[in-house]
Amino acid sequence: MKKLLSILWVALIATTAWASRTFDGTQKIYFNAHGNGATWWTDASATQRAVLDGTTSVIGIVEEGAVYAFTIPAGTYSTIRFERASSAEAAAWNATGDIVIPDEGDYVYSFAQNSTEATWKTYSSLVYNTYHIYIDNQTGWDNFYLYAWGTYEAFGAWPGATGNDLTFQVVEGGTISLNLIFHNNVGEGQEGDHRVTLSIGEARDFHLTVTNDWAGEESEIKVLSINNSLIDYNDQYAMFNSMSLAMGKDARWTKHTNLGKTLAYHFNEDPLVPNAQTVVANTPWTHIILQEQSGLPRTDFDAFRANVQTWVNYIHDSCPNPNVKIILPINWAYSNDESYQTNNNTLIANFESVAQEFDLSLCPVAVAYGNYQLDRPATIASDLYSDDRHPTNAATYLACCLEYATIFAENPSSITWKPDALSDEMASRMRAYAQEAYEGTHRTEPADTTAIPETEALILTDAQEVTENFDSLGGADKDPSTDTKTGIKESSTLPQGWRIERNLNAPRQLGAFEEAATETMYIGGQALASNAYNGTWNFGATGSQDRAIGGLTTGVADGTRGISLMAHLTNNSSSDFASIVLGYDIEKYRNGSNAAGFTVQLYTSANGQSWTSAGTKFTTAYTPDANNNGFASVPAATTHVSDTLTSALPVNGHLFLAWNISVTSGTTCNAAPGLAIDNVSFRPLVKDTTTLEPNAKADTKAAKILHNGQLFILRDGKTYNALGAEVK
Repeated sequence: MKKLLSILWVALIATTAWASRTFDGTQKIYFNAHGNGATWWTDASATQRAVLDGTTSVIGIVEEGAVYAFTIPAGTYSTIRFERASSAEAAAWNATGDIVIPDEGDYVYSFAQNSTEATWKTYSSLVYNTYHIYIDNQTGWDNFYLYAWGTYEAFGAWPGATGNDLTFQVVEGGTISLNLIFHNNVGEGQEGDHRVTLSIGEARDFHLTVTNDWAGEESEIKVLSINNSLIDYNDQYAMFNSMSLAMGKDARWTKHTNLGKTLAYHFNEDPLVPNAQTVVANTPWTHIILQEQSGLPRTDFDAFRANVQTWVNYIHDSCPNPNVKIILPINWAYSNDESYQTNNNTLIANFESVAQEFDLSLCPVAVAYGNYQLDRPATIASDLYSDDRHPTNAATYLACCLEYATIFAENPSSITWKPDALSDEMASRMRAYAQEAYEGTHRTEPADTTAIPETEALILTDAQEVTENFDSLGGADKDPSTDTKTGIKESSTLPQGWRIERNLNAPRQLGAFEEAATETMYIGGQALASNAYNGTWNFGATGSQDRAIGGLTTGVADGTRGISLMAHLTNNSSSDFASIVLGYDIEKYRNGSNAAGFTVQLYTSANGQSWTSAGTKFTTAYTPDANNNGFASVPAATTHVSDTLTSALPVNGHLFLAWNISVTSGTTCNAAPGLAIDNVSFRPLVKDTTTLEPNAKADTKAAKILHNGQLFILRDGKTYNALGAEVK
């Protein structure tokens, strides 16, 4: 038995080998030393050290603020560990685990101590936002100073600064923790000493009234949610706080979470300290959100009603603010529910009944979900659900917009803030559905989808073939080898009627044609690096005029999850098109070792918004490669696809096409192949028409036939062309 175990252990070791990445000696990896939320990780006495593959040490140099740069020695490495120590040779005070180096991404944005988990991004120069502390000094002191310590000494060394408008800076998207000491600079513990302390932990403007005994500020809007995972997913409370701050609101949402639990559990069995009842009673909340367990309001109305009643009575009796408003966010049906609309409507009706009985406000999240399902049944599961019930980042934004509207009585259309990871198109779409639900529109039919965007189109005339090889993008005069990732950050304009979407939300998702870009982001294609830029590319060999359009996806935070090349076609002929013979090449410019493989799938749409798969004959799948290497000669492989697209295109009609390049399954989008579309051809097929020839005798059964734009005459069982010659 011991021998067998030894053999199994060796086999396990052999199958868990890590991937590796090669560095040329000039490349850097950046590390955010405050990425775990702890300001103490870096200080004046700390040395930042990176250890590659457990052996090679590199000392970090300050890049900006708490960001350190480590120049990686030439070689191939699999893991990196970040350490904090008193010197280059000293034992580490603190350390991460051995973090696997991904095939792309050069910036460890966040991390956990002793853990191999980390969030990687692509580093760019940091942007700082400036915030103010406005001071109303009511101390009466002869001298008045503010000293701050924490993330950094915001107002200089002791004694700090004096004045009534002091500013501090925070890296865009970053966090801050400052301990403020207002003092008269006499000296702590000395006779006549006066000082007041306050801690702040967010990036925003503060209006502080400072007295002898206390300094602080009260937020006008104080929101508490008693919730489970539906709000906890994607930190909806934090999203609301960022949204409110950006929109100039004085508001703060605090959450109290028990995952997967009912409101009854929160009230009777809450193990958290302080428990939910105590949290309610300790603060004059302006709004309290009660979130019920996901299915209970539909499956057991009486229990749901009783739970809400218990909390309503307690809140009215115990909350220090007698005017507190109670909000019920309406739960939504599960994504795999075969009776989606029926069950979603039951939830809405039950919430409306309880809210009316106890005079509560409703946040109509399920109404927006229901409308979305009517309009986009094919994509709602990927757009709004991370599993069968929990929200995606886009769905959390949708709910957050509705909570914002419910609390501030403002239409969601007024919101201008969005999370960085959410595309402009998806954020706009979520606000539109939030606005519709907030305005009380609960539909039972799909919205009108006949509106066509006013965008330039690729014009088809008669039965003539139209082709596009994308060589007009240019790029032959560029030398991408000057870039370490063998790609130049330079845009290229797409031909008329073409657009390209870089989806930041998830793979296999398509946005609206009119929201897609008219330019690609990068130029290159030959000898692509394994960590080449993610995004949209004008692919081609160096010095070659032959171009193709595609891109690369990534697993790096806020990166590209899917690429969609789109075309807008219109029929400018005198005949209806019954179908279109479509041909195109899929070209490969880099290997991709993603275990799920990648697929290029064609979609069609009548309005450039709601997309339908064109089926398996326009599905091209790629199995995983052994590596993520580029090629000296490109394209390395070409797959030609040609078939009849059975999409009618009437006179003056419109048709939209989209080639989506995404990981075949799952949401792991790294180690992607470089794929592109080229040499597209459209050959319309005119709808056949048959009419009796006016001058023909009835017994001859003569008829005129219009086929693919040509006139034929059928008489006595024979076919003749327009010149009278028989066609065999």
